[in-house]
Amino acid sequence: MAPRPDPTRIPRRRTTFTVEQLYLLEMYFAQSQYVGCEERERLARILSLDEYQVKIWFQNRRIRMRREANK
Repeated sequence: MAPRPDPTRIPRRRTTFTVEQLYLLEMYFAQSQYVGCEERERLARILSLDEYQVKIWFQNRRIRMRREANK
């Protein structure tokens, strides 16, 4: 049986990135597919995002790149 969802838990909203944020993230990704802690902090400040959002974006972008390479 699947676990029951917690009725008190509020689901996290999906982050919608602006065109400018995506452009800058893609520019940084083209330079390096991995960002360190300090660079992630700096990027998050510049883009007005959480560090976690930047981290997850890079993870997802690497996965997408690998999928496209395997086609």
